Amino acid sequence: MLLRLDNNPDERQVTTNSAGEFSFDVSAFNRAQLTAAQKGFAPSSVSLGAAENTGFVEIRLSVAGLSDAVVVTATRGGRPLRVADSPASISAIEGDNFISSAEQTVDDVLRARVAGFSLFRRTSSLAANPTTQGVSLRATGSSGASRTAVMDDGVPAGDPFGGWIYWSRFPRARISDVEVVRGSLSDEYGSSAIGGVIGFEPRVISPRTIVADFSLGTLHSADFSLFAAHATRDSTQTAGAWGASVAVDTATTDGYIPVASGERGSVDEAAGGWHRTVEVTLERKFSEGGFFASGSRLFVRGQLFGEHRQNGTPLQRNSTASRLIVLGGESTDRYGDAWRLRIFGGTQGYDQTFSSIDASRTREALTRLQRVPARQMGGSLLWSRIFLSKVAASAGMEGRQVRGFSDEIIYDTAGRRSTNTVAGGVQDNLAAMASVEFFASAKLRITGSGRLDSWRNRDGSSSSRSLLANTAARATLFPSRSETAFSPRLSAVFVADTHLSFRASVGRSFRAPTLNELYRDFRVGNILTQGNSALKSERSTTGEAGALWASGQGRLALRGTVFLTMLNDPIANITLSETAALITRQRKNLGRTRSRGVEAEAELRPNSAWTFSSSYLLADARVRVFPADASLVGLSLPQIPRHSLTFQAQRASQHFVNIGLAARYNSDAFEDDRNALRLGSYKVFDIYVSRPIRSGVEVYAAVENLFDRNYATGRTPATTVGTPRTIRMGVNFRSPFR
Repeated sequence: MLLRLDNNPDERQVTTNSAGEFSFDVSAFNRAQLTAAQKGFAPSSVSLGAAENTGFVEIRLSVAGLSDAVVVTATRGGRPLRVADSPASISAIEGDNFISSAEQTVDDVLRARVAGFSLFRRTSSLAANPTTQGVSLRATGSSGASRTAVMDDGVPAGDPFGGWIYWSRFPRARISDVEVVRGSLSDEYGSSAIGGVIGFEPRVISPRTIVADFSLGTLHSADFSLFAAHATRDSTQTAGAWGASVAVDTATTDGYIPVASGERGSVDEAAGGWHRTVEVTLERKFSEGGFFASGSRLFVRGQLFGEHRQNGTPLQRNSTASRLIVLGGESTDRYGDAWRLRIFGGTQGYDQTFSSIDASRTREALTRLQRVPARQMGGSLLWSRIFLSKVAASAGMEGRQVRGFSDEIIYDTAGRRSTNTVAGGVQDNLAAMASVEFFASAKLRITGSGRLDSWRNRDGSSSSRSLLANTAARATLFPSRSETAFSPRLSAVFVADTHLSFRASVGRSFRAPTLNELYRDFRVGNILTQGNSALKSERSTTGEAGALWASGQGRLALRGTVFLTMLNDPIANITLSETAALITRQRKNLGRTRSRGVEAEAELRPNSAWTFSSSYLLADARVRVFPADASLVGLSLPQIPRHSLTFQAQRASQHFVNIGLAARYNSDAFEDDRNALRLGSYKVFDIYVSRPIRSGVEVYAAVENLFDRNYATGRTPATTVGTPRTIRMGVNFRSPFR
């Protein structure tokens, strides 16, 4: 728990120990305001007078609702901020939801709670190819690469070569909370933050901590997730405190046949797979008096991740193996200067096979073998400080380098290895950012921020060599290309009273094309999509305005937002030709699209046991300008439904049955750019029931897609369907337990 003692012009901060105890010298204060903030709880303040300077103060925190949740993702440097005080639309999801909910995967938990959250297609990562797992918010769409930045403890989580997300890479038991921030945020996070940012925060390393979950279910599935930690001393205030943690996440499933039953042939089989994640963290916390300030820490974290997937036919497979190491730390001194450092590097190998399938789906032929090795390294250094309780300033620098290439073996129609192609390059990025938040009055805060990014694509090349004839390889060297992007944002928050606040912002964002989009071809079913080395970056302008109202007791909260995003030069898969056997597309800058809509959220807590929440997105996303093909103008963007709705009802009890009900609805959407392949609407219900059997231990049963709804997720051109009804039973542990 973080406590802040304010007495203009000074401010001091301290972090409590795990028992919630704290102490510091306040002899210089005649009167001050002591504010306590802890994630998952509503902030609480007490006034201190001279008489209390040598006494005891007790602060009690209540569970945070929609308006009072404390978040850090919206402020890149990690400064705690109430949702009600943020100029952005934020959904905070506690980590326990990822091990105590009906949904089995991380992305499905988010999909069930955040309207408008979607991958490239509507398939869960349980069965989706990794290259379709880029995430979209605010109806910005996705082409595999994310138009939403995903961060894991301050480190970019996107695939270094392709920008998609491995959702199984996050150990579920290690997640402290996830913050979904919607809207233009390239001023803080750079490339990909057009639709917003999803920030994963790890659990704090504390003494004798265990969080674990184990389940077995239908589809021959098994899941296990563990977070175990220990610290040598029980506080960030004590000298010489060492801590360590280990996180493990593994799952396996036989999966299900993703092709609709009426279109299946003898080549169709279940899309199953497995993944393994192992993560080890070692940290050192420091006391006041040395080079580091009290509460400062340094850590090193290493992660190994691997997965293998069957993609629905005998010949289609993919696998990933990655290694990542992160060095980092945070420091806050008595004057309020806060520093946040991250340095990271890693390697990855991605392998995939591609095939062609005849119209009857009875014959399959191998078309490509593909291997994509990639390396990345990068880092960020961020500073922030509050001056005179009137101005909050932050600044930072960030850099990242990615190297990767696609090495392919292409098969001819006779099944022979005919051609070897290799394409790839290097992408360098360097950025600087700054932000100033001005407290114009007790009710009005204005924030101005900006970030300058400069990136360069270099050493790009493509070569092709015949494997059937003794001929020299044909090579193409792509010229180096550089771009810069300035991403400003201006926002304001007006707190009318303790119940009502208003916010508005306008900003610019961008997304640089990935190496995958520049150089890699891929094939899904009978659709071949080609790379394009001439792609430019996407640029967007976003404006939004909203209001948040909460009742005095925090039992009811309502939030609404209207938004408009104009996206210039979006990268999309454009159809070049169509035959009965092959649809050929290429990535191109589309011209301009417009996404506008309304977001609404509500949360009701009638008593301490029950919580009801819902989110809704009305989105109108269309092509506005496309000089290369005017017939696309006015058509809807692929994969984006007009209406998205989520609903959750939860009953929590320490001694009786806990219940969680989740429902989600999506209206019609289109698979393709020409709006010729329609995906119908669907609604899905999930249920979770658990029973505590002793302190910290509960058994549970979970059902996804309770009514076994059959709904389309894609048409390639065969219709693929979503996850059928699945049932799991398991047990989870949370320390301390007896």
